Amino acid sequence: MVRLGVIAGALACGAGSLAIGCFNSQATTPNATSGSAGGGASGASGGGSSGASGAASGGGGSSTVTGGADGGPEVILDDMTMPQSETGGSWYTYSDRTVANSEPPIPLMGAMGTLTPMEGASFMATMGANSPMITEVGMTAAMALPYRECSGGGETVWGAGFGFDIISATPDGGAVKFNSCGDAGMIFDTSGKSPNVGIPQPYNAMTKGYTGVAFYGQSFGMGAVQVAIQFDDATTSPWAGQCDPCRASTDKCTGGMQPCPCSDSFIETFSFPAGSWKRFAIHWKDIALARSGWSGLPKGPGTIDPSTLYNFHFQLTKGNAATLPNFDVGVAYITWLTD
Repeated sequence: MVRLGVIAGALACGAGSLAIGCFNSQATTPNATSGSAGGGASGASGGGSSGASGAASGGGGSSTVTGGADGGPEVILDDMTMPQSETGGSWYTYSDRTVANSEPPIPLMGAMGTLTPMEGASFMATMGANSPMITEVGMTAAMALPYRECSGGGETVWGAGFGFDIISATPDGGAVKFNSCGDAGMIFDTSGKSPNVGIPQPYNAMTKGYTGVAFYGQSFGMGAVQVAIQFDDATTSPWAGQCDPCRASTDKCTGGMQPCPCSDSFIETFSFPAGSWKRFAIHWKDIALARSGWSGLPKGPGTIDPSTLYNFHFQLTKGNAATLPNFDVGVAYITWLTD
């Protein structure tokens, strides 16, 4: 039986709460280490991307797309042909329906909405009629490739998301940081025996020469869907030890106050079209890829630290709506950019 380690102290992440630093930690693919959705809700709780989702689920469509459109060479990060990414990251979902900072996820009493795959469930790739036709790096002909699909809606606090920690380490039974604030507690499998749990580790994309990422996205619903692409570096990830997950979103680190609150993540929002796959590219220097700045940290372009990347998330937030609109989206063929 997997032992749940209840870390001493508690976090301000009770039912219905979305305090900054309340980051869900999701188990995913069986027999593959997965990580947490650390800071996954930062755009909603901190006043970041509105990202209101699109229409109800409907049909999709296959389309032919070609890699390398930026003119520079690319390196595959995840072509979805294996359970994990090339860096060993496993996929998971997260939402406002579970107790934050729980691993495995603990459902909240009375939480609303749906999510498929569910938090804590395996998140495998799909092949079928909606598979994109993609010319892979180093290949000359387009071929159908797998994709990952996530659907849901009806969440009432901030929304839902999915993605992966770029790399993670299996817990070794030692103490986990960030255990001294709030009222809900941090529950994490610290036994080191569960293959479904991982602690995010920083990934150095700078030494690799990677200048950004590219991926393909599609809405399988009746209309386009706004999806917030989210990254955390050492300044925003609760796992890095630089920021303070106990500090509220209203407690800015201005006037020399340190450390800053966590989860003022780097976000760039894209519109996933309905019925066809579209390629999107993000460069670390993009003006649109920036923190919201609610924490007091600099929010201008080029402030992300690609030498300490923790996660790559696709987030859907309800914005000003009462509930998260129904969504059904897919992502495929993720590459590192080097141009």
